[in-house]
Amino acid sequence: MAGGAAEAPDDLAGVVLAELMRHKCFACDARFDVIYPEAGMPVLGRNLDRHRNVSGCPACGSDFGRSRIGGLALTPVS
Repeated sequence: MAGGAAEAPDDLAGVVLAELMRHKCFACDARFDVIYPEAGMPVLGRNLDRHRNVSGCPACGSDFGRSRIGGLALTPVS
């Protein structure tokens, strides 16, 4: 146990804790359900580097700084 972080049980290896949140692009108003990771959990948040993060709006192409859209995965809201 390094740095006081608890070890994950073997059956949780590679798991990342996340929640589904609804976001709106600040540039084009497109709406998405975003899987947003919980990085504060030392056991279930340390595997984030194994996942590709989405950064920016796929609808209008604006970057994260303009759209404020980012997470592990996006689903358009109809």
